[in-house]
Amino acid sequence: MNLDRPSRTVPALLGLGIVLGFAYNAVGPDPVPWIATAKAVVHLEDAAPAPGDTLGLPESEFPITVSLEKTKELFDSGRIRILDARDPEEYAEGHIAGAECAPYDEVSGDDAKLQGFAEDPRPIVVYCDGGGCELSIDLGFAISQAGHRRVLVFEEGYPVWAEAGYPTHTGDQP
Repeated sequence: MNLDRPSRTVPALLGLGIVLGFAYNAVGPDPVPWIATAKAVVHLEDAAPAPGDTLGLPESEFPITVSLEKTKELFDSGRIRILDARDPEEYAEGHIAGAECAPYDEVSGDDAKLQGFAEDPRPIVVYCDGGGCELSIDLGFAISQAGHRRVLVFEEGYPVWAEAGYPTHTGDQP
């Protein structure tokens, strides 16, 4: 390449980078889709309970959003698994009592951990900071894709739970 002529060299390098990027995306281990697909989230009010489910929960290939009231009802039943999708530092500062620390960034790439969640027969409730936090939805999708059919997302998140005065815990243990 002739570096004396940047008007030709820069476009050639850009073009080569684009071609290599497309090639890697085509054959890479985790390709980026050409067209984004919207994440379908089912709302509990819009879904019929699975036959024989004593908690009144449907089965779905997508996460199901639940309200504060339903999350508390499920918490009180003692028959669910609760996962905190936030990072360990936020978890230690405060989390729903009994919730396990399951940071999305760590869990999403761990097939064995996702499979373990998928094989758990209990419904799984996932939460994060609420509001604009999408970690819980992303973790819910990862667990659903691994095969679990009763993944619930408490979208309002930990701040709303704590504000309601419901049981919380600090530290790195559930």
